[in-house]
Amino acid sequence: MSELTPEALAKFEQAVTDEFIERLSIFALRRTRSRYWRGVWDGHLPGGNGARDIVAEALDDVLFGRRTWNPEKNPDLLDFMRSVVNSKISHLQTGEENLHCKLAHEEKDEEGREHAEKLPTNPATTADEQLQVNEDETRNSELIFLFYDFVAGDKLIQGIVGCTIEGVTKRAEMATALKVKEQEITNANKRLERCFKEFRKAHADKNPFISPKT
Repeated sequence: MSELTPEALAKFEQAVTDEFIERLSIFALRRTRSRYWRGVWDGHLPGGNGARDIVAEALDDVLFGRRTWNPEKNPDLLDFMRSVVNSKISHLQTGEENLHCKLAHEEKDEEGREHAEKLPTNPATTADEQLQVNEDETRNSELIFLFYDFVAGDKLIQGIVGCTIEGVTKRAEMATALKVKEQEITNANKRLERCFKEFRKAHADKNPFISPKT
């Protein structure tokens, strides 16, 4: 392991602004909320971690050389940091603490009812219907991140998907965030539609994207 080179450190410090951290934190938050934790959808992460904790650890990993960032091979630091955050979240999810708690939770006779009680109440739905809505939302969230990985070969498309995940949806805002012209976003959206069709075909068994039942 080696720390950042002086040149890479300068680029790192220039890139990691408050806005950068905020965008990465939103990405991490939405990523964690798309998964089950300790047997509960959108539950508490192991070790009392939160999205900002994961982001801080990911930045430290790069800063101190536990994860190697080469600006020449990965010029988009935000894109690279998303992959580091993804990796850390996956590690937490498959870790012993999370899996052990999940198994213990699933052994409870009233697991389904206890789970339903954590969901937002809706007088028009039963507990079972709320659970189904929850499962659909979780599946759709997972598919969004799966699609993010699917378009990794087109960095502009992946950037657009990343912006969408972060809640940046207006063309002008995307152009500013991605540092491109608005027309480039418009042109890329045509490629995005083709990628989406290919994704649907490749993952037809998952029926993307299912609309949550209401």
